[in-house]
Amino acid sequence: MLTLLVACLVLVFVLAGFALLALVGLITVGVVSTSVFIGVHQRSATKGFLAFTLTTFAVIGCALGCASGEILYRILHQGTVATSLLLGAFVGLIAGILFGRIAFRLLQRFITYLRQKLTSS
Repeated sequence: MLTLLVACLVLVFVLAGFALLALVGLITVGVVSTSVFIGVHQRSATKGFLAFTLTTFAVIGCALGCASGEILYRILHQGTVATSLLLGAFVGLIAGILFGRIAFRLLQRFITYLRQKLTSS
């Protein structure tokens, strides 16, 4: 009986892992396809890459914000779990968009610097 219980528990963890991987894969495909669509629609690779950077950082920020909200809820015991998750997701989304803009600008400057170095050589 215990063996069956352990086997079912392992099966549930494996299926949950596959479901999580499928969810991450679908989000990744959505981010990439949206960025490509924006780049093609506006006929600008830069705008497509900007969309990719902002969307990626926003999704990561939202996930990290949810995790931070959960951790803060467990430490402070203030409000409800739903409120802390939503607030964490919102703050993470805003922070992700801001960090995405900063990362995009830094990457643009780095690429410009590399172009100048390569053309001057």
